[in-house]
Amino acid sequence: MRPALLNPLFALVTSLSGVGPRQDKLLRYLLDRSETPRLVDLLLHLPTGVIDRRARPKIRDAVPGTVVTLEVTIDRHRPPPPGRSRAPFLVHASDDTGDVLLTYFRGKREYLEKLLPVGEKRYVSGTAQMFDGTLQMVHPDRVVDEEGLSKLAMIEPVYPLTEGLALGSLRRAIALALQKLPALPEWISPEVLRRCDFPPLAEALRRVHVPIDPIDILPEKRFWSRLAFDELLAGQLALALVRAQ
Repeated sequence: MRPALLNPLFALVTSLSGVGPRQDKLLRYLLDRSETPRLVDLLLHLPTGVIDRRARPKIRDAVPGTVVTLEVTIDRHRPPPPGRSRAPFLVHASDDTGDVLLTYFRGKREYLEKLLPVGEKRYVSGTAQMFDGTLQMVHPDRVVDEEGLSKLAMIEPVYPLTEGLALGSLRRAIALALQKLPALPEWISPEVLRRCDFPPLAEALRRVHVPIDPIDILPEKRFWSRLAFDELLAGQLALALVRAQ
């Protein structure tokens, strides 16, 4: 019989805010479950990489092909010419070292004028590219003001997905599931914890899903290794119980 302490981990993912029937169907497929997945299934869906937004160069020093976060002033908007709906909506921005083009395909004028007001300072994060000798960022991943920058995650995990499930939706669901983690008693011996430098299980899950450094999600590092050890130990204990019966 499952200890009551573990019950929060076995709550249905549909108990999370924002996870409805459509997300339930997508998560069943993603997590290979015939029924609605549990929070533990979601928490054990681990990232395969990260997006590192910590690089904060001036426009002049941005390296094409890398993810950068730029502090810019919005100079002007250039909507597509009449009759050319496939042409991009261009937003010209700059800092004291140069210019950058923020490029949006099928961008809505009202939305972009509100998101990127002329004369205002904004922080844009995405992949830098070169176009006709000018730095360009196509569909920036993040556009925030000064207040938004303080809340912006500079290292974001990337997960395996399935068609129709957005990365942001999955991240939000995992963040809510992390809040439900109970305070679990330690089941690994102190000697093994010391020798392997393992963190507590809850800390390992949080650091893999909310990394502070890109290396936090590497399988050979202490956080992922702790999760792998738990999985191996659980499997061995289950086999031992079967043999004992």
